[in-house]
Amino acid sequence: HALNLAAATPCWCRMIRFNSANRGFLFSRVIIPPQTLITSGDQITKLGAQPLGELLFTMNRLKRQDITISLLRPPHPFITLAERYTVPSLRTLLVRQSICYFRQQPLLINDMFLPAFTDYMLCP
Repeated sequence: HALNLAAATPCWCRMIRFNSANRGFLFSRVIIPPQTLITSGDQITKLGAQPLGELLFTMNRLKRQDITISLLRPPHPFITLAERYTVPSLRTLLVRQSICYFRQQPLLINDMFLPAFTDYMLCP
């Protein structure tokens, strides 16, 4: 596990789908360990539909580990997850993963680029 947590550690999971013209183009899953939740107060849990990036990237001195990018194929669990909440029958899925630190505490961000992402990026 990227956060080096014990297997039974309960974490808060935030999932959000970003849409354009009623089509999902990005599905994001963030794993937030207990200590990060405690440190954040309710800033993270009360974001609602507001993107987490709006909170993280407005902070001074945001620390972020290296980004990894993977092209996944079934039966990877991220494909199953993305299909459940977004698009059925994905043949591949591009995923960006990184660990960011909120007040020196880690959270794991997985951004899944859905098929409509290229349409979203190419729209004028």
